[in-house]
Amino acid sequence: MHLKNKITIVIPTLNRPISLSKSLDYYSKLPFTVKYFDGSKIKNKKFKNLPPHIKYFHLPNLSFFSRIKKSLSTISTPYVILGCDDEFYTLGGLISCFNCLEKNKKYISSIGQCVKFYTKTNKIITYLGYEKNLFNSVKSSKSEDRVKEHLQEYAPKYIYSLSRAIFWKKAFTNMLNLNLPVFAIGELVFEISMAFQGKIKILRKLFWFRNYDNSPHYNTEAYLNPENKITTWWNEKKKKKERNFFIYRFSKLLNSKNKKKTSKLIWDVINAYCNNKEVI
Repeated sequence: MHLKNKITIVIPTLNRPISLSKSLDYYSKLPFTVKYFDGSKIKNKKFKNLPPHIKYFHLPNLSFFSRIKKSLSTISTPYVILGCDDEFYTLGGLISCFNCLEKNKKYISSIGQCVKFYTKTNKIITYLGYEKNLFNSVKSSKSEDRVKEHLQEYAPKYIYSLSRAIFWKKAFTNMLNLNLPVFAIGELVFEISMAFQGKIKILRKLFWFRNYDNSPHYNTEAYLNPENKITTWWNEKKKKKERNFFIYRFSKLLNSKNKKKTSKLIWDVINAYCNNKEVI
């Protein structure tokens, strides 16, 4: 089995050359296609004479969304996953999820368990991440029910999962088309889009390590600035027109045949998410 022809790992990165070098060292030894989309002004000198399964795109000054858009046209494998320069998917975890999806055509994504780690006084401290993901597969048969099921016990699942590329590309295209200056709105658009399209299977297997030694790197892009809170945007009266237009466009992208019903679904789940309410 040539996994490099089956799975692509897409890694956007920006101004973290040390993390990027560690990522390259790690993934160079694994049998998957890995593509780095680097928005840093300075090209990473370590990316020379790369193994055939590693691709590096130096895209200085391109935004995160622009680099994601670039990635969509480069993916040719049937499965894809979004990565980061300071997190590491395991060989066994990716193979387990790949096998799960190959056997279960009703699922569009699969994910395992995350271990977060950081260093303290020369020791590595580890703990389980995203504990809500331990048991909460999203497996309802109806699109609307899956979205409600996912947002009821919300933790990001699809965005870190191994997914069928056709659905992953569609969800990211929705995200690109709904670019607003609101923190985390892109993640929600992606998660809702994926849940609307299909089921996710959560495995009780180690899937990836996430490094918390690094501070998050925020730049001038408004949608990546935590101060632009989605809860504030959602509940501000002066943003009502913008919200309504967002819901209209999102519903059209998800389900152009029944925009009214889908609009209500989007409003219900995001309103519940922003106001800590139960999804009905």
